[in-house]
Amino acid sequence: SDKQDAPRQSLLTLFQSLGPQAPQCYDISWSEMIKSMQDIHSQDRSWIWQTCTEFGFYQTCDPNTYCPFTSFPHASDLDSYLDICKQAYGIEGYDVANAVIESNQFYSGWNCNATNVFFVNGGVDPWHAASVLFPNNKEQKTLMVKGASHHAWTHPLTGHDQESVTEARKDIEEIVANWVVGPATKEDVERRMRRGGRRLGRRRTRG
Repeated sequence: SDKQDAPRQSLLTLFQSLGPQAPQCYDISWSEMIKSMQDIHSQDRSWIWQTCTEFGFYQTCDPNTYCPFTSFPHASDLDSYLDICKQAYGIEGYDVANAVIESNQFYSGWNCNATNVFFVNGGVDPWHAASVLFPNNKEQKTLMVKGASHHAWTHPLTGHDQESVTEARKDIEEIVANWVVGPATKEDVERRMRRGGRRLGRRRTRG
């Protein structure tokens, strides 16, 4: 039926959007994934390395839930992530645990007391659970962007950006500018946003 075909069609559309760079087939095996992590040219290698040596931040699925990754071979649990650390980098699970403890001690976790930091999170981004959601001092700012996904405000400007993302960019521009050069007027912020949009446009044209 059309309803059953909808997810398949959406996946096909996503695949086709990759253009000529899209391979004919994707190897989604565990061994191929480990192999890609061992490749020093892999764009994912540095982030996974950082999770193994500093933060953890693993997105796991609880057993007996509707999460699609609760069973082998595509289980998303703590053991599966620790296995990546061991196979790809030779880092044992207890070393990962100790690294996370040291990072939390150094940065103070959710009680981070750094100044001139703006914690911006998306309302539908699962990562917000690992972020600071309420300021710990007067020199910190926090913002929950309604309906926004993972760092949506850092993407290039488009003509159909949702209003909450557009407003978040203005807030970021104003607050960071205030820290760097002093208070800005509304006109200053709008002028900077226009300049930023033109720069992004030129970069896309060159691509």
